[in-house]
Amino acid sequence: MKKTQKLFCLLLAVMMILPVLSACNKDGKTPDGTSTDEKITIAGIEKKNYGVEFTTVNPENDNYTNYYWSEDAGNSSNIAIANYEREMAIEEHLGIDIYHETLSQTEGVLYATLERCYLSGLDDYQLTFTHPFVDLVSLMNGEFLLDLSEVSSISMNDEYYNIEIMEGVEYQRHLYLGSSSMILHEPNVILFNKNVANNYEGVGEDALYQHVRDKTWTMDQMFAYAKLVDISLNETQPSEMFGTYGFVSDIDTGMCPFVTTNGYMHAYKDSDGIYQLQNFNETIFNIFKKFVSFTDSEYFYGWKFHQPETKLTMDTGRAFFSTAGLDYMIDQMTASEVPLGVLPYPTIEKGMTPKNQDYAGYFVLPASIKDPVLSGEVVELFSYYGETEIRYEFYDVLLGLRASKVPQDQEMLEYIFDNLVADPVLAFLNQGSADLSRIYYIVPFMIRDNEKAMASWYAKYYGLAKAELDKVNGLD
Repeated sequence: MKKTQKLFCLLLAVMMILPVLSACNKDGKTPDGTSTDEKITIAGIEKKNYGVEFTTVNPENDNYTNYYWSEDAGNSSNIAIANYEREMAIEEHLGIDIYHETLSQTEGVLYATLERCYLSGLDDYQLTFTHPFVDLVSLMNGEFLLDLSEVSSISMNDEYYNIEIMEGVEYQRHLYLGSSSMILHEPNVILFNKNVANNYEGVGEDALYQHVRDKTWTMDQMFAYAKLVDISLNETQPSEMFGTYGFVSDIDTGMCPFVTTNGYMHAYKDSDGIYQLQNFNETIFNIFKKFVSFTDSEYFYGWKFHQPETKLTMDTGRAFFSTAGLDYMIDQMTASEVPLGVLPYPTIEKGMTPKNQDYAGYFVLPASIKDPVLSGEVVELFSYYGETEIRYEFYDVLLGLRASKVPQDQEMLEYIFDNLVADPVLAFLNQGSADLSRIYYIVPFMIRDNEKAMASWYAKYYGLAKAELDKVNGLD
């Protein structure tokens, strides 16, 4: 952080705590006669002066740079300004200086870093943010993390902690992985072209939003709309990627949420708290069958995640529907001249509430930290401001300057963010667990490999994947 700029923004920090100060008497005394400084609290934490540096370590990810932290308040983005104000307020309230460092997302890097701190007794990092699965099992198995439920200064207030996600990825009954409004959740969504929707009688953007409200937003419904797109002009295009399609997606992460949205988890916890791998069943087969039938059609265009040069983006105006991760969603919605709308992933049946996989990763506390109470207080304050300030600015960034004109899209985002889940298999994919990957990514992998026999796929990989999950359970 550029400390020379802090004086210019001190007022911003003070403004964020004025509501708390308003409860005090004008003479600087609280009603019980004690001094004001002793009673200033934010999120239940009294004002303090630790007088120390506080360092976080983050994965090398553009989202962290663009949407989690801000080095100054000169950025024109509302969310950058809000992030800076949040950090200033926390530094002022606790009397600390916050710094951020980044590490490569390559498997093994974060593990080696925290292992070094733990074995040498170094207090280099007081808070760590993670990728959704890289190194998580290694760190938890190595006992290099603190159980967040045992840190007294972390309240687990469900207004800004996602307890369901944390409990869904607990490791041998320990809550090592934290999920809260401190960082932005990263669900995948369906983007749609409003111009295309409004071109068809009986469709229209309002009808799409209403499908979600009525719980009739199904895979069959989305695919039926997608097939309305006129693809006759594609015959004159030099390449498939220059065509027009009803639905476009990467053949990888964009397809996995079609499973999650139906509440289907590739693993679940039994009554003893042991993760069990889902057996091959009718639900996963029906999801796959519906999706593969459409991806075989001429109305679908797909590309490999690691070949972005073949991507067909929504801002071209040549697609009705598309999957999008949070970072691509922001880029496309803010840059596109084509009006784009937001929808959750469709479900396989009517009457279901779509569930949304959170790909944001987690926060963890290294076991090597010297002052867990301080780290917990920083987590509390970041989470509090994230819930009360940052998420609303995020909507504005996400929807660009059109936020006030598209309340339906904000409604859809609220709906998506209110129904987040975490598939435990995703969190446990590191340590070379390729066999678990073949279960989590079963739909895109089978489509990629032109496989149709799902039962055979499970027969081939189920035992190997279960052995990997047994290691997570401590049963190997």
